[in-house]
Amino acid sequence: MSSNNKKQNKNKKSNSESNIKLDKKSNNLLDETSPYLLQHAYNPVNWFPWGEKAFNLAKKENKPIFLSIGYSTCHWCHVMEKESFEDEEVAKILNDNFISIKVDREEMPAVDSMYMDSAMIFTGSGGWPLTVITDSDKKPFFAGTYYPKVSLIRILNNISNTWENDPSKLKNIASEVLNNLNNLNKLNKNQNINSDLFNYSTIEKGFETLKERFDGQYGGFGYSPKFPSVQNILFLNRYYIDTEDINAKLMVEKTLDGMFNGGIFDHIGGGFSRYSVDGQWLVPHFEKMMYDNGMLAIAYLEAGILFDKKYLKIAKKILDYCFREMLGENGFYTAQDADSEGEEGKYYLFTINDVRKVLGNSDAEKFCKIFDITREDEKNLSFVNGLMIATLALGGKALHNDDYIVKAEEVGEFILSKLTHNGILYTSYKDGKLRNKGVLDDYAYVIWGLLELYKVTLNTKWLTASEEMTNKMIDLFFEDGNLYLSASGIDTLPIRTKNIYDGAIPSGNNIAILNLMNLYSITNNNDYKDIFESILSNLNQDIEKNPLAFVTVLSGLIYNKTGGIHINFYIDSIDSTYSKDPALKIAKDKLDFWSPFLTVSIFDRKNEEFNENKVSICENMVCKPPIPIDSFSFEDITSKIIKY
Repeated sequence: MSSNNKKQNKNKKSNSESNIKLDKKSNNLLDETSPYLLQHAYNPVNWFPWGEKAFNLAKKENKPIFLSIGYSTCHWCHVMEKESFEDEEVAKILNDNFISIKVDREEMPAVDSMYMDSAMIFTGSGGWPLTVITDSDKKPFFAGTYYPKVSLIRILNNISNTWENDPSKLKNIASEVLNNLNNLNKLNKNQNINSDLFNYSTIEKGFETLKERFDGQYGGFGYSPKFPSVQNILFLNRYYIDTEDINAKLMVEKTLDGMFNGGIFDHIGGGFSRYSVDGQWLVPHFEKMMYDNGMLAIAYLEAGILFDKKYLKIAKKILDYCFREMLGENGFYTAQDADSEGEEGKYYLFTINDVRKVLGNSDAEKFCKIFDITREDEKNLSFVNGLMIATLALGGKALHNDDYIVKAEEVGEFILSKLTHNGILYTSYKDGKLRNKGVLDDYAYVIWGLLELYKVTLNTKWLTASEEMTNKMIDLFFEDGNLYLSASGIDTLPIRTKNIYDGAIPSGNNIAILNLMNLYSITNNNDYKDIFESILSNLNQDIEKNPLAFVTVLSGLIYNKTGGIHINFYIDSIDSTYSKDPALKIAKDKLDFWSPFLTVSIFDRKNEEFNENKVSICENMVCKPPIPIDSFSFEDITSKIIKY
């Protein structure tokens, strides 16, 4: 729909909601900026945001904490709100016996991480909405996910009675859980780093495990529910480049074809839903996440370069969706809701007449107008926008579209100017306000984006920014050979967690390892090498036990094993008219090929005492003598690389 129609529809909806809420009393969430918290601002539950005010009140009134964690586009979060948090009976129990706190997991990932670990301890699984009950010291003694109203009332009444009559029982449970959490996140002391640090056999183990889990009929790994798990695809791409194993290629193509041809891809509106509830990629969970689509665009772009150009067309469809539906004034929004009008996926369901209308009109904008597809979650997350910079940088080169690179630079400027304050990166930005200091994942994904942007523009501004952010990341999160999710000294949680396992997307820990490898190659700064080696040393046993939980690290091990491809440009000194520098333009034009293992450095030729612009190539851990830049071509590189 047109922007004017969007505004009119949004205003109409806002006015309608305002009229409904005139009869309701707001709670303590009304002044928050999080869309998720604001969704609950008129619940009869007396919600508090996470903060000392709530915990101090719990101590004063001697009440346990009822903690509910979710995010604005989560379907089952909406269900639990409708069933329980808008229900007067449930609200009375909570208001009388608990201090209730709402947390947006996207704005407070460290809080979410610790209590998700608690849910895993209690139930063996996790997810959202995350339901936790703690004491006033934030120590959990109950954790689970979604509960229907009847079950929730029973749980609340039982815990309330126990808190009143036998509080030591709950305190003992909390102490036991805290010990388990400590063991789960115990500090690994740095092992002696030696030549056996990189156990490359785990690469083969990971590949063989993927082969075992591969669904040969429909593609993907595992059965149902089935997630894209793009990091598996990216690993297989790199494994194929290194080994030329045809099985890696077949697994990638079968999976990408299955996802695109199934219902998980929106063939009219574009973009991928978060996962398929079945094993055939047929029935989607309608929620669309930007980070999923950003990662999937990279997977299709790489496959388009490596295997078949048809995948480039799919990547463009994903990016078209991201630009049309998810791009805001500054950066990219977080997600598109699974629900509309209280029903999951309602605006994706068509009658025959609707289909006829669509088939008779190829204009996607009019389709959006007919079905009132609107964008409501207008929050900018650091890690999402960092990922999109990386995606757009690759997309700009692979699709020969400079507009993508321009947008990537605009998003980079937005992050550095609006999401960063006094050298500190923040998690989210909404309505002109910063929210919560960034966690490791925020830094890792933004650094990744800045590095990819440097690779395609050769603008050292982005390299400098990535180095500065990396140094801040090390200062805040690196301790005794480990990277922690939250910064040292500012964490108010009982446990400081580590997010080391890849999930639906790569963990910030594992992206950070790849970033450090890249930066070491580009800058030759041994500090970066020492740090990623110490992290890998501490992870060694975990990687060997479960390589697929570290499949992003396996991609890094392939890179490290091959030595990568590194190109040094020795060109005229770059001045303030950077983008117009003729020597830089020549260098960029020469980089018309792709490899996931490629890094580039730029040096002032005068400092090297060269009387002309030159280039040297390093591959297979050997650097060749510099040659004149004008004579450098694709054919000068012997490793397996692909022209865009």
